[in-house]
Amino acid sequence: MPRPLRIEGENLWYHVYNRGNEKRDIFFSDADNRLFLDILFRCAADFQVEVHAYALMVNHFHFLVMTREANLCRFMHEMLSGFVGRYNEAHARVGHVFQGRYKAIVVDTHEYGRELLRYIHLNPARTKRRGDAASLRERLRVLRDYPWSSYRAYAGIETCPWPLHTAELLADFGDTPTERRRRFARFVKEGLLTETDPFKHLIAKSILGGDAFVDKIKRLVQDGGHHDHTAVAARRRVTAIDIEAVIAAVANDYGVTAAELLIPRVKPALRDARRVLLWAAARHCIGRLSIEEIGQRLGGVTHAAVGHARAKIEHDIALGKAAATHACAIARRLAPDAALGNVADADEEWLDLYRSLAAYHKKYGHAMIPRNHTADLRLGAWAERQRLVRKGLAANATPLTDRQIALLDNLGFLW
Repeated sequence: MPRPLRIEGENLWYHVYNRGNEKRDIFFSDADNRLFLDILFRCAADFQVEVHAYALMVNHFHFLVMTREANLCRFMHEMLSGFVGRYNEAHARVGHVFQGRYKAIVVDTHEYGRELLRYIHLNPARTKRRGDAASLRERLRVLRDYPWSSYRAYAGIETCPWPLHTAELLADFGDTPTERRRRFARFVKEGLLTETDPFKHLIAKSILGGDAFVDKIKRLVQDGGHHDHTAVAARRRVTAIDIEAVIAAVANDYGVTAAELLIPRVKPALRDARRVLLWAAARHCIGRLSIEEIGQRLGGVTHAAVGHARAKIEHDIALGKAAATHACAIARRLAPDAALGNVADADEEWLDLYRSLAAYHKKYGHAMIPRNHTADLRLGAWAERQRLVRKGLAANATPLTDRQIALLDNLGFLW
């Protein structure tokens, strides 16, 4: 059977889904669901992908994303391989988790966005495991209470703990936030009464949209737009930020030559500069280059070496060490419009560490994590830094927002 096209392009919307190998269950616990969503949103931030909706079921998943760059395949590879590795480790298993390749449909959200949003969110209420005899009231209760879909965020029941994008699709439901949420909830509820199939007009198992949209996607493919590299030869696009620009920025900040930085085993005086280079490349080039490719371009180092350097610099940033000043200056030079302030306090990274602290709180019943927390030294250092930032004693720090302070207060964080 021929494979559907894996179409890639800038600012394209995708409905992505897959199920467990041999239709087996995947998500056995809250920890499994949380792990999947943590990795999904972390990779989305790395690859400039917007997550607009999701639903995780026991044996499959759905999500709706929009790619700012033509990099869906790289994003999905990084996300799924990261999840499978962590999942297999947690469950002491090996081998495949998912059934074949994920499915990715390019969607015209102007025509099918509402129906697709309803289809994704109705999954928990329509599952056959609940039985055909389940009443409308029971299905509606499941829909409203199910914790592993984005429905509750769209309906205004609770705030999503991950950086979910809801505004664009909700805008079609009314003029005010309250009206939009109410109309959205009513529209989804109506789907429990009348079942519709948003995929009956699917073209080539890959495109869902009106005639004009289908013609646009066909021209994208014919004119050399990115699609599945297993079907045609892949074309290398330029990196999100050219890696040579990253090398030059680090060399300039440290006052050394590029050649000195590209030696894998640098002299001791340049070790921090070398680590900052690997960190900056992983941060700014990951949308177009894999970690392995970054390692090869920067002296032939391994995936593990890049990851170790990245973790070391982020740990130094959390503690406000000397490397933090260089790292922040380089980040501002490479992305002057990003308004990063302290890189460690960029919202997605702050939320990532906050979720780790919340998991610690859930396990131990408090948030009094020691600075030298041996299980996660970076988390311990980050918690200590939050106290210093609030007191105005941390170097290179952006003040905590009221929202960040409130989140920590809710955990009983000791200032």
